[in-house]
Amino acid sequence: MIKANVIAIERSKDKEEISDMILFILKNNKYNVILIKNNRMSIKDELINNIDINIINASFVDTPRSRNILIIDNEENKKISEIILSNKIDLIVNSGPKENEKNHMKNRNSLYENLNKNGTVIANSDSKDIFEYFQDLKNNIIITYGLSPRATLTASSIDINLIEDNNEEICCNVCLQRGITTKGGNEIEPMEFPIKVLKERNVNHYNVLASIAVALVYDIPIKRIQESSSEYPADD
Repeated sequence: MIKANVIAIERSKDKEEISDMILFILKNNKYNVILIKNNRMSIKDELINNIDINIINASFVDTPRSRNILIIDNEENKKISEIILSNKIDLIVNSGPKENEKNHMKNRNSLYENLNKNGTVIANSDSKDIFEYFQDLKNNIIITYGLSPRATLTASSIDINLIEDNNEEICCNVCLQRGITTKGGNEIEPMEFPIKVLKERNVNHYNVLASIAVALVYDIPIKRIQESSSEYPADD
């Protein structure tokens, strides 16, 4: 068993930025994070072109489990299946049903069967049939995000502003419409706060909301979320 909280991400192709934003915000707030994506591992700013369980375990050995996070992004292969089957999943981010849903169901079932009893699902409420998709998750915590008035976390006053060097910046107000309980057992009451994110690659308000939801669940303060979001993506 890996000494870490496991985050699994289910997404469509246009939501690729979600895991990178989550990685950046968590690392920026003193979490020890490994990202598995596209059959590669991102560990301490190093990119490794294979998935090695021994390297993963060695990277987590010197820090408390509560500060270790393994992010598995959209991977469906034998090694990832072994990791999922041998570890309970702490949190699943779902950006909506995948394009090849029939081929995906077997892997999806293993994800949710290994979700902790008190595990969290963060789901895009604007995706078609999303609530039917999660109808069996009656005992888990479900946090939704999107522009739907029913979403737990939503955004308003979304603007794209031109800033220096002809870059664009996404500006919006993020509204937590219902209180949530963090992994540390803290209660966050409904609130609203501004966010600014540089609009690069595939960054959009959905990716931003999903990343903020994860940050809130893992007890990152609002001020630090704002600062980390404004710094993303970091210079290469």
